[in-house]
Amino acid sequence: MKRGALVGVALGAAMSAIVACASQAPRSASMPVTAAPPPTSAGVMPGDAHDRITALSQEIAGERQKLGLPEPAEAPQAPPDGDCKPTCVIEQMAVKPHAEDATCHPAQTQACGDTCTLSDSICHDADEICGLARQLATDPWAAGKCKDAQTSCSAAHDRCCGCQ
Repeated sequence: MKRGALVGVALGAAMSAIVACASQAPRSASMPVTAAPPPTSAGVMPGDAHDRITALSQEIAGERQKLGLPEPAEAPQAPPDGDCKPTCVIEQMAVKPHAEDATCHPAQTQACGDTCTLSDSICHDADEICGLARQLATDPWAAGKCKDAQTSCSAAHDRCCGCQ
């Protein structure tokens, strides 16, 4: 029994030493201490939404380039304090995919089919960007990206529907 008690005391002392040393170890540069930004009222983490908006905006830029569409005009500047009060105005997408638009009659060619596929992709991405921007209601950057995406969607839709 004496031997078991000695082993238990030795293990306890070793664990105490490890815990004490670990709590005093300096933090390395690879383990920064940062607080996560608070989620928005809709529960979306701003960094995650910004990353997704950036990725979707880049997809739209590539698709817009394939269609030969110009860059959208620069979005209006944010208010000086960087906050939209009470919320940024983010309108619902007015453009539907070409297959759902009774007024859209592109020619039945491979080129027009490709144009309309790109158009629908741009509009889908724009809709997702604007949905994220609505969740980040007071974020002027997100609202600007939504406006740019809507402009790209409208131009791509026009290119699809006018394809001959």
